[in-house]
Amino acid sequence: MAVGSWNVLKGDVLPFDQKYHNMKLHNYSTIGIESVSSRINDEEFYLKIMCNGSTMYVDGNYEYPNAILNGVNLTSKGIIEYVYCIPEYNIPSMNPIRIPEWVVKRGEVLTFDQVYTNVELHNYSYVTIKEVRSKINDKEIYLHLKCLGPSTMEVKCDYRYDNAVLEGVDVSSTGIMDYTYYEHEFDVNFFGEIRKNGNDDYMFIRKVEVNMTNIESFHIKYTSENTAASAILTKKIGDIMDVLFSTNVGGYSDMYAAGKLQICKRSDPQIDDCMKSSIEKALKIFANGSSDNNMLSIDPLEIDAWVVPSIGAHVPYDQKYSNMKVYGYSDITIDELYASVDDQDFSLHMMCSIPKLTVLCDYEYPNAIINGEDLSSAGKAEYSYDAHKFYVKFDGNVIKKGNEEYLEIIHTDVATLRLHLFIIKLKTENADIEKKMNDFINNNSRRISNMNMGGYEKMYAYGFQRFANSIFSAIPYNKILPK
Repeated sequence: MAVGSWNVLKGDVLPFDQKYHNMKLHNYSTIGIESVSSRINDEEFYLKIMCNGSTMYVDGNYEYPNAILNGVNLTSKGIIEYVYCIPEYNIPSMNPIRIPEWVVKRGEVLTFDQVYTNVELHNYSYVTIKEVRSKINDKEIYLHLKCLGPSTMEVKCDYRYDNAVLEGVDVSSTGIMDYTYYEHEFDVNFFGEIRKNGNDDYMFIRKVEVNMTNIESFHIKYTSENTAASAILTKKIGDIMDVLFSTNVGGYSDMYAAGKLQICKRSDPQIDDCMKSSIEKALKIFANGSSDNNMLSIDPLEIDAWVVPSIGAHVPYDQKYSNMKVYGYSDITIDELYASVDDQDFSLHMMCSIPKLTVLCDYEYPNAIINGEDLSSAGKAEYSYDAHKFYVKFDGNVIKKGNEEYLEIIHTDVATLRLHLFIIKLKTENADIEKKMNDFINNNSRRISNMNMGGYEKMYAYGFQRFANSIFSAIPYNKILPK
């Protein structure tokens, strides 16, 4: 599709005119039409088409006259090419952003849980970035964006409100919710790190925070078979929206930062393949946990305290650890998976690989007599594992809580299959003991890790089970693994 010439006038972000010539837009014949709305009569014609493209490609000539950006002269002209929406790289749509399900927990104003499904957030591809702050080095990345939405932002979704009483009126119902807000301002914080994958370095975002700072006005509409409930919700929610956003802003903001969960059905004959993909994605989505739902983090995996008992002459002292944080488990690759799932019982076997694990904690080694010398000490410890391969098995059953069924893991086994490199660094107040203890452990790391492995495996099994149950206790069984 040929556009010819097009000019974009200077703005707050790019303070210079952008001139484009001989522009060609490719692949628009492959667009899929998602919805159509129209108003046609004898005097006027209005047509609105919601479209979904796959790989779109644009090329042409550009000219940027008097282009000064952040004090740098970018005045130039030449050829411009860009590609957007790239499905072969699994890049999801930005317009709309799709979220399969989100729950905003009950609060002071709305005293019932709000369940939203098939959520679509429209027009975020037109956001203007007003300010950027960043911290980027070879190991980590922090990015802060201050954003201004376009004049109109739209959200469309299905809703379910159970046991919902609003100002003394029962508004329990299911249906469709559409809401539009205007002059929307928000901040986004990205926290990430640089990780190695083969010979290349990749940026991995571990956490996203979204903070809504301003919404000038708001319009909401509920549609339901319960017409009385939908009419009351449309009026009452619209009236209290300012208060609602101020009290539930965390729940709504988290929704915008959420990733896409993959749901597997327990009747699926290919459930092993589905769960393998689903768990790898879920570990990244839930890496940092959620305080709203009491979900624990997996990266880091946190263990309050653990003791690995003495194993005789080779390690003749108890190893006491506390405030443990284990980093790297969101990078798990599941090499093999076998699941046995039914309406009452659950068993999951996985062979997993991780490129690197790092453990930070407090330690105490009491009565540490090594080669006749007392090296007892306490301080900080850092462990590193490379090329870690392990087996984990979860066994659980389905329990009833109120009107819902939940999965509970009752036993977890962990077995280490491969450990390429094991390094420990201890930091204590006595420099002499610190050096001698570090030398002793690292010079005998293979033997010590092998002999201590049973204690470490029990520790990680305990941490995995706590994490898994924090997820399963927050999401009903029929939602996380429907029939």
